[in-house]
Amino acid sequence: MRIDIAAPTVPGRYPGLVFFADIFGNGTDPTQRAMRRFAGHGFVVAAPQFYHRHQPPDRFFPFEDRDGAMNAAAATLVDDFDADTRATIDYLATRSDVRHGALGATGFCIGGHLAVRAALQPEIKATAAFYPTGLPQRSLGGSTEVDTLTRVPGGGIAGATFIALGLYDAHVEKDAIAAIYTGFALSPSPFLISMYDGGHAFMRDNDEPRYNPSEADRAYHDAIAFLRERLAPLD
Repeated sequence: MRIDIAAPTVPGRYPGLVFFADIFGNGTDPTQRAMRRFAGHGFVVAAPQFYHRHQPPDRFFPFEDRDGAMNAAAATLVDDFDADTRATIDYLATRSDVRHGALGATGFCIGGHLAVRAALQPEIKATAAFYPTGLPQRSLGGSTEVDTLTRVPGGGIAGATFIALGLYDAHVEKDAIAAIYTGFALSPSPFLISMYDGGHAFMRDNDEPRYNPSEADRAYHDAIAFLRERLAPLD
């Protein structure tokens, strides 16, 4: 599996972030910019190419090919995603520029769900998930009956979780938001759910109908502050 990396250029030991792209994959310009943005704030960012079982190792989909991206996601099962998450966590633990015990996760859309699911791993101390899809519907890629949200109330997440949601998100609607809030409200772990003035993918900076730059900046600011407080930027 290919893992794409964005890291600070100044030598040091930094928190590691498992980063999950949206359904289109790692290679789109907005995803590459998001990875560099987190790296610029002092994180070693590791993004697995999660379609590698049935696509070339560097495959991603242009935004015009939504059907191709949807089909690739449908061909990837929850056990596949979990294995990729585990491999990425283990990889970050081997890097000399990643501080031991300071691992987090982040992601967008399907990657937001994957970030919440990564938070079920004990090594993940803090998570920032942006408009995660499929949590109350129990769907992830080609799998149904996925237990991500159902494990949260019982203490499945040991670290802290930040979730950014759009007020007008047609993919994470009000009933889904209520279900997500209820699941985390019943968890013993700290969490913060913040609402932003936008629809789905309001942070995707090349999508003029959706992109809300002021709200995207605010969501990034809130998420990065949340992660830095819990993971600390440097030794």
